[in-house]
Amino acid sequence: MTEPDMAIPQDGKMSFEKETSELLSDQLVFAGSVFARMPMSIEIYDTQGILRDLNERAQQMYGVEPAAVIGTVNLFDSPYVDEQLEAKIRSGEDIVLEFEYDFERMNREYFSTRNTNTIIYEAKIVPVRNKKGTIVGHMLLTNDVTATKEAEFRTEESKKNLEMALETASMSSWVYDVRKQIFGSLYGNPIMHDGMSLTQMQDMLHPQDRASAQELFDRLINRDIEQGQITVRAFDPREGQYRHYENRMRLSTEHRGKLLIIGTQIDVTERIRMAKDTQDLLAKRAL
Repeated sequence: MTEPDMAIPQDGKMSFEKETSELLSDQLVFAGSVFARMPMSIEIYDTQGILRDLNERAQQMYGVEPAAVIGTVNLFDSPYVDEQLEAKIRSGEDIVLEFEYDFERMNREYFSTRNTNTIIYEAKIVPVRNKKGTIVGHMLLTNDVTATKEAEFRTEESKKNLEMALETASMSSWVYDVRKQIFGSLYGNPIMHDGMSLTQMQDMLHPQDRASAQELFDRLINRDIEQGQITVRAFDPREGQYRHYENRMRLSTEHRGKLLIIGTQIDVTERIRMAKDTQDLLAKRAL
């Protein structure tokens, strides 16, 4: 019998199979460990959109336990997945998305979560294929990039506000979130405090200025105009009287499609008083 015809000893064959099996097992354990501890959120869905697995980062980001969502949550039922996006996912396109992810909305419309905040959501959806190239599932890779995007947004808005600041002095700046219906302070000390509603702001104004202020905000919110200007009287409890504030504002949709009203504000009380005093003086001289 020649050497090529010699049979592999049975014990040698078993040893080879054992080593191969152990190597494969080690590779699977390693892959599973990497999947579980990846610093980004990873979710695995089958072809019907049913969630089949998610790693630890995803559990933390969504505020869920695996038993509550695996086999239950359907990717295609997400309020953020419309018919057009679903068709792209099913066809196997690589998809990159970035949008505002509202957990309160998820609680109402999609799945139960202990989170109640809103994040800026960066996602990539890629098909999972077998050796024949057939799509056997979908992988969703996501990250919470809120801090980064908020920093970028504030930097960009500061540049734009600087242009308006060239026309004013001692300026403060504010933002109104149309969806959340609250004000926020960008810098300085505007009369609109963080978390203040439009109604609360209106309550600070002189009764004669409330209707015109509401009309301007309505026109901006309805996108009838892109920018506007108004001077209103707001009550100052420290002085016990009204002060005049000039507000210049514009619509902004640069922040991931979120509709905002960005405004600058300056106290023009002394300017108006001086103008009135001058008019009174001229009127007396005319007599």
